[in-house]
Amino acid sequence: MSYAFYHFLHLAALISLFLALGGMLFGSYNKKQMILHGIASLVLFITGFGLIARLQISMVQMWLLGKLGIWFVLSALIPILISKKVLKKYLWLIVLISGICACWLVTYK
Repeated sequence: MSYAFYHFLHLAALISLFLALGGMLFGSYNKKQMILHGIASLVLFITGFGLIARLQISMVQMWLLGKLGIWFVLSALIPILISKKVLKKYLWLIVLISGICACWLVTYK
């Protein structure tokens, strides 16, 4: 597959992931939002590695490991949201900072 295809799917999955997280953070969450979050997280992971392979980037670069860590944090927020409803008012800040850090990492490799 081409670089443009991977890039498009990666950005579409990113938008879907933040849409699902925003819906769960600022509204009541339901099963559809959890499914959207899971699918978007999986597609983001797969297309991220597709972009790495397409660009022939080494896996030991720090910005890449940082983005992988951010992906893990954003993917692990659903169980935290379900079990710790008290933290819900603070988790939006984690989502915002994670998104900003991911943008900074990919821009200033």
